[in-house]
Amino acid sequence: MTPEDLQICRSITAALTSPDRDSINYLFLEPVDPAYFPTYLDIVKRPMDLKTLGENLEDGTYTTREDFYKDCQLIFDNAVAFNKGRADSSFVVGLAKKMSTAFERERKKAEKRSVASSFEADNASLSSASVRKKTSIKLKIKRNSLGSSSSSKAAGMDEAESKSAEDSASTAQIFSKNKIKLSSKQDAENSTTSVASSGAKKIKLKLNRGKQLPEGVVANTTITTNPMPKPESSTPTTSKSISLESYTKIAPMNSCRTAQCYKTLSGLKRRQVSNCKWFLKPVSDAKLVKDYRAKIECPMDLGTISSKLDKNQYPSVAHFVLDLRRVFSNCLQYNTSVNDSFRPIVMECLNVAEDLLTYFIAKNEPSKRSVYPSLLYCWEECIQIIHTLTDVINPDDAYQTAHYFLHPVQFFCGGSFPENYLDKVSNPMDLGTIVQKLITGCYDSPSGFVSDCRLVIENCKSYYNEVNEESQFMLARANRLKEAMDPLLEKLLKFDQSAKGAAAKENAGSKCMVIKKPEKKFLKEILTELRATEYTDRQAKITEMATAHFERPVDTNHFPDYLDYVENPMDLETVDSKIEQDAYITPEDFEFDVSLIFKNCERYNTPKNNMHMVALGKYTSKAFR
Repeated sequence: MTPEDLQICRSITAALTSPDRDSINYLFLEPVDPAYFPTYLDIVKRPMDLKTLGENLEDGTYTTREDFYKDCQLIFDNAVAFNKGRADSSFVVGLAKKMSTAFERERKKAEKRSVASSFEADNASLSSASVRKKTSIKLKIKRNSLGSSSSSKAAGMDEAESKSAEDSASTAQIFSKNKIKLSSKQDAENSTTSVASSGAKKIKLKLNRGKQLPEGVVANTTITTNPMPKPESSTPTTSKSISLESYTKIAPMNSCRTAQCYKTLSGLKRRQVSNCKWFLKPVSDAKLVKDYRAKIECPMDLGTISSKLDKNQYPSVAHFVLDLRRVFSNCLQYNTSVNDSFRPIVMECLNVAEDLLTYFIAKNEPSKRSVYPSLLYCWEECIQIIHTLTDVINPDDAYQTAHYFLHPVQFFCGGSFPENYLDKVSNPMDLGTIVQKLITGCYDSPSGFVSDCRLVIENCKSYYNEVNEESQFMLARANRLKEAMDPLLEKLLKFDQSAKGAAAKENAGSKCMVIKKPEKKFLKEILTELRATEYTDRQAKITEMATAHFERPVDTNHFPDYLDYVENPMDLETVDSKIEQDAYITPEDFEFDVSLIFKNCERYNTPKNNMHMVALGKYTSKAFR
């Protein structure tokens, strides 16, 4: 089989096994078990399924793609042959016919793509031969105005992050096929020309910036044609005495701690319904995603956190807390426009999240020891200082004074540090990194925060230590920022040393929210309404009570391997009993138990490809929510 044929077959296999087709492909993913269908091998002489098909393809069993096609079609022909005329499984014939149609469609699409790729490759070789005759390529560059609103709005979470797009630190242009990114704050009406040798690996660009960022801020006048590398790691390095990894040894994640994390997450969503909608999904808007990823090293959202909890991907509570805090620190880091409207949203959500972490996690630790890094007692005052600095405006051009200090230096310089920067600056720092360190619990005391803030200005002065136009441009902004910063930092340090500050430290450790206990009658009404829910299987066209399979504990005599998959069994009768015993202290406790019933259903039935029960569990879970 040729590489082209192999790629076609792989493409077809991936399309047929895709989760997008889970409503019709679930019966054909694994081999048929003759133990359940004793007469199967009497009718089907050569069994085949999508898993075996894929394994045969990778093992080199097929010498031509026609052989692969025959086996693929055999899967659905076998299903029709065995189930035709059977009243109890007639719907399988319909699924087989749908999959057969899908196979033919995907086959044609894959073959068409293969032909198109070959045509493009031939054209590319002709084009490259023509290019070699030329000695240079001229590129004409135009920058878009930052006033453009094309990147200002998107749906859901994207809207939250899009607020700063108009004040973004750079306008990236993509040239030819090499994707060369240039950074600039202000409009550039004048264009620049670049000449590159067709055989060279680098393209030299000379920029006439006018009132834009001086040339001294650009790392090099030579920019490689490779995609912009990610900035050097800006992940917060904790200054606490206990590292994040140490929390895994001190308090590893277990079923009890996982339950408390679920309750924290559901409590946040319930108490901040309108605000949390901004943080439910990853940033995916094409207008924002490149700029967002360049500024935010560790994207995070509430949906991803929930998924990681489901998959047991958190080694400790501290890792869960870090991700939860990142959701909000990322939003503040990205949305840096003057008087940004998302600041109060983030602050409100973060306050509630911290209260819930204390209530469900810290308070429930038997040893009362800390299982995740605590925030600085005056973190809100520190964030307010950053916001005040962010809102400072240049009197000469009305631009944000802090603009070039909001993100790491390498962000403004194509992904790498300027030439000789690290020779002059030993510890790079920016306001965005300070926000990240502050909200993820990296500071032990206000003095650490103050030192990092001052370091931002000191680094600028250390690098721009020569007398020229570029230095004057940046130092003027650094000095103006320092004038606004110094009195705020001095005030913070005085507060830290005062009796008021001491009282605030004391209160920060003892503060705990109050959650009203749910009434028995209310919880029973929810279960009564849930039990009245009906479910109709789309394929079998059978309607049943949605909760019928979840009423009583699973009988391990009938399902002896159940406890191999499910650590904490739960059922509606047990929930009823706990309601009568007045065992539910918070709404989150009740919600967790009911949700656990359906999560257990998915955990047990998904590996066994019992998709009817999986679909039933998901449907009933959605009805409960």
